[in-house]
Amino acid sequence: MDMTIGLKAIGASIAVLSMIGSSLAIGILSGKFFESVARQPEIESKLKGSLIIALGFAEAIGLFAFTIAALIIFIL
Repeated sequence: MDMTIGLKAIGASIAVLSMIGSSLAIGILSGKFFESVARQPEIESKLKGSLIIALGFAEAIGLFAFTIAALIIFIL
């Protein structure tokens, strides 16, 4: 049996774990934003820019992980 198929599956599953971490980060960031706005509504405009940048970074990590998983499965 070819061992590379199993190693590809292991590598892709490790990349998927970082996609799960990215999803958790997006949820936590959004939740904390809404918590802080609920406590102090006047600070929403100051936090919105930082939230968008942080969500963009978390989403980029998920997209990079997806790309790496796809490369491992289909190219290598």
